[in-house]
Amino acid sequence: MGKIKEEDQQYFPTYNLSPEAADVALKEYELAASTLAADEKVLSFSTSLLVGIIGIGAAFYKDNTKLVDEAFQNGISNLSGFTASAILFSLITLSAATYFADTRKTAVLASRKIVILRRMLGLSYGKIELVLPSRRIEGANEPYHLPMFHGWLSPKAVPIFCISIASGVFVWLFTPRNLLNDYGVNFEPTPLILALAWSAFVAFFYRLHLLDQYETVGRLFAGLVAKVLRQPLVKDIEYTIYRARLSVIEAKRLGTPLEKMRPVLIELEDRGFYQHSGVSLRAIIAAAYRYVSRRKRSGGSTITQQIARTLFIKRLHSALRRKLVEIFLALWFDKQFPKADIADIYICAVRYEHNVMGIAEALSHFFPGQKLNDISSAQTFFLIERVANVRSKLIVEKVSKNISHLRSKGLLSAGDVVSVMEIFREQVSAGRVIAPISDVTRLEDMCSK
Repeated sequence: MGKIKEEDQQYFPTYNLSPEAADVALKEYELAASTLAADEKVLSFSTSLLVGIIGIGAAFYKDNTKLVDEAFQNGISNLSGFTASAILFSLITLSAATYFADTRKTAVLASRKIVILRRMLGLSYGKIELVLPSRRIEGANEPYHLPMFHGWLSPKAVPIFCISIASGVFVWLFTPRNLLNDYGVNFEPTPLILALAWSAFVAFFYRLHLLDQYETVGRLFAGLVAKVLRQPLVKDIEYTIYRARLSVIEAKRLGTPLEKMRPVLIELEDRGFYQHSGVSLRAIIAAAYRYVSRRKRSGGSTITQQIARTLFIKRLHSALRRKLVEIFLALWFDKQFPKADIADIYICAVRYEHNVMGIAEALSHFFPGQKLNDISSAQTFFLIERVANVRSKLIVEKVSKNISHLRSKGLLSAGDVVSVMEIFREQVSAGRVIAPISDVTRLEDMCSK
């Protein structure tokens, strides 16, 4: 496989800073570091204060159980008083959750800024990740390696556990049973159910405030489905998207004719691309019918689904489980970017051949020495056709049908078809496409009719 030229490789946005700019970057670094230190201190103090208040409250309740119970059970004896108290309690609890979430987010953003400035100043810990862990600021080499949400089992989740559990206990202890009975609610576990539901809601509310750049409820749900189906996803989805978008920026910087490649991609891979929302129900039903009737696996995946499969799903062994996760990821991904950007990400980031990812590597593999800003229509057709061919073979009937379709759409000329035949003959001779030369001759005969 040919080497990618240095100017065609993806890059992290580092710069040769002038002395004046370096001084400014250092000041920014110091400011970000001081902001992070201050935020961590505030979080630590607030957490300690919160735990202390909960402890004092628990001790007071233990010593004055009867008095407190009577005060709350009898003190809120009418619906209007209970409603006002519930609203006030909800506002206080959710405000506390918001405060801790926003403070945590500010600390993470400050940490990421430190990593970016570190890279801009030419410092990288990439070679010593075994010594300094990459998912902590001490050794992070990429900003997105520092997650916005560290997980429910992380010590950083202590504040929200305190708030959600304490507020749930409050709901359980002080839900007025007498008032519930007056309105016909006499189910004994009702206060406990309300408490558990409230605790879960507070935790979910906190999690929503810590959504990362491309995180949504849809993506959280897709991740949950993946866990249930034991279909592992990549750990750093934000970073994966960053690299994919960066590959598009690089391709545009090097003059890759993405606008010319998009129509060919859409006509060959997903003709309903601009109509669906990431998943084509019609294509899935058609693919399922072909499999049930002829035991033939084919099609069904949109461009967006193929991106989800390539970029985010780690193992592709179980087709059904993978497809379900792929569908939910595609529905989420489609809402994150305009259609043109999704098509460009596909061209610049997906698999073209075994271990050949993205248009830069594909061009280097199939056309060594070819520049990205000089891709012909015939080469565009060949490269896009390779994306769907997972076994590196020449499927004559399919290629002939695709050429005929693109000619009818005005995307290939007679001269382009001749060039396509020359490309296939060259690639077969070089062993990059697996087929006998006779298949190329048969393809030429079919396309000349």
